[in-house]
Amino acid sequence: MNTPFDKWNEQKKRVNKFAPTKVKVGNIYWVSIGYNIGHEVYGKSISFTRPVLVLKVLSNKLFLGVPLSSQTKHRDKAYHYAFFDNNNTEQVALLHQIRTFDTRRSQGKIANVQNETLEIIKDKIKSEIL
Repeated sequence: MNTPFDKWNEQKKRVNKFAPTKVKVGNIYWVSIGYNIGHEVYGKSISFTRPVLVLKVLSNKLFLGVPLSSQTKHRDKAYHYAFFDNNNTEQVALLHQIRTFDTRRSQGKIANVQNETLEIIKDKIKSEIL
C-alpha cells in the first residue's frame, strides 16, 4: 500500500536523521508536521510541511508552535486568528492546533511577525484555548 500514512512514515524516517536546528520565537518556519489523524492539522506536499509560528523555545531541541494556514476563508472561525507576516502575506493561526515540535522538523525560515502580533496570538491562546 502507498497511503499518505505510508508516505509520511518514510518521510518521518528521513526527518528523524536530521540534525536539530535553531529556531527563534516570532519566526515562521516550514515544519514537517506529517500526516495526522482525523481533524488534526497535517502537512502538505511530499515533505508534509506547513508553516508554523514559534511561540516559545522549550529547549535546544523542542519548541511550542502554532500551525498556520493560507486559507483566509477560515479567518473568522472560532480558534483562528488572521494576521500579516513581515512579507505582507496573510496567515491564519490555527490556535486550536498548538503543539510541541522537535526542531529537526524545521525545514527553513519563511518569515517573522511583529512582537505585537505575537503577543496577540499568545493572549488569544490563553483566553480561548486554556
